[in-house]
Amino acid sequence: MPFLIDINVLIDVSRGKAPAIKYVDALPEPWSNSPVTAMELIVGARDKRNSRLSTVSWPLALYQVVPLSESIGAGAYRLLKTYAKSHGLHLFDSLIAATANRVAVNCPSILSMRFLAMDFREAITSKDRDAMLHWIRTTTQSGNGPLVRFAYGLRRDFKAVIAAVETSWSNGQTEGQINRLKAVKRKCIDAQDSIY
Repeated sequence: MPFLIDINVLIDVSRGKAPAIKYVDALPEPWSNSPVTAMELIVGARDKRNSRLSTVSWPLALYQVVPLSESIGAGAYRLLKTYAKSHGLHLFDSLIAATANRVAVNCPSILSMRFLAMDFREAITSKDRDAMLHWIRTTTQSGNGPLVRFAYGLRRDFKAVIAAVETSWSNGQTEGQINRLKAVKRKCIDAQDSIY
């Protein structure tokens, strides 16, 4: 199964973060990245002395960069036309998504993960209890480790998940008031400390 690594993982690898390095090393097949991801990593290297640039260049040199092709450009264009206004999709993200779609064409497991993610989104947005239950059952049998663990977690807290899906109730107002009170309390404590 081919793996397309995102910028967040590459940044953590370039910074020497052990969990990211362990994750990338554990991938069963060689991974690749989009040229857009590679460019984002290089642009993010802000050190003018190029020492930082050399730090971010080594992960890029080790693995294949999936070249931008006419089909990737056309796919990115279609994605932007469809999702730029409604979902705030940006140019670089559309190119990365189109590259991922190109990789997914050759990998059925990536396609199945994509369909599971789309079904999950549909179950949440439609507020359909049966669709959520079906998604949990399907995903626990999918064989995709991270999604299976996520689905088991949802099944463990099924009542709370269904309440979140079916109701429009939210604790957002309560959380906002608590945060406001905490801010007032901090200001009072700071003022009290400055008096003494």
